[in-house]
Amino acid sequence: MRAVISGIRQPTMIWVTLFNEAADALLTGDPDGAEQLATAALEIGTETGQPDAFGFYGAEMIGVRRQQGRYGELVPMIEQVAADNPALPVFRATLAEGHMEAGDVDTARRMLEAATAALDSLPYDVVWIFAVASYADVASELRAETPARLLLNLLAPFDDQVLFIGATAGSPVAYYCGSLESVLGRYEEAEAHFVTAAELNARGQMKFAAAATHLRWGRMLSARNGPGDLERARDLLRQAHDAASSRGYVSIARRAAAALSDLD
Repeated sequence: MRAVISGIRQPTMIWVTLFNEAADALLTGDPDGAEQLATAALEIGTETGQPDAFGFYGAEMIGVRRQQGRYGELVPMIEQVAADNPALPVFRATLAEGHMEAGDVDTARRMLEAATAALDSLPYDVVWIFAVASYADVASELRAETPARLLLNLLAPFDDQVLFIGATAGSPVAYYCGSLESVLGRYEEAEAHFVTAAELNARGQMKFAAAATHLRWGRMLSARNGPGDLERARDLLRQAHDAASSRGYVSIARRAAAALSDLD
């Protein structure tokens, strides 16, 4: 794409290339690089009249702030976007996750419970799996068993895939499945999912997803507390903390530090 646009300099192709590069930066865990590319894409998209320019930018900035541990800052904006776009319930899912990251656990729980009571109504479109994954993250952090069971049934068939739609990116589906299995106390199944996620993270050089996987995997081992589990948990949590601290994944670093403290 870079080679083509350098020759013909067609504005739409430049915009598409930039927002794809931003999504690729999110996939590999470079939120600062993703923000720069997303901003450049917004500028040229706005200048050339691309109707989706701000929508794509907003989706990528949600990914950027999630990785930076600043997701809660976007809650007012996501609230407005969700209100303006009732036909796109993915924004309700991201809003629930934003409330959770901002520390508003009660609102996040209410939104999760309302959503899981009507999962069949989620449009099966290109962002369906992003919505389900956002609710899965909320369910995992809140240890909500009934939503976890329902969401796991939806995600399990896609265990070997990775969230990516060109305009934004997420983690391997196996990461979300492992997290939900952990909530349900199905530790052997959870570990199998985390192994799959770790393999995909390594193949894709997905550093944010790797840190998130190590965090949830370490928590699971700590909860299982079988022979050798606490030692393995400590190692995984240290890996999550060190990687997150060095790359600016503030929320993961904070949660890993808390989980390590619980082991001491």
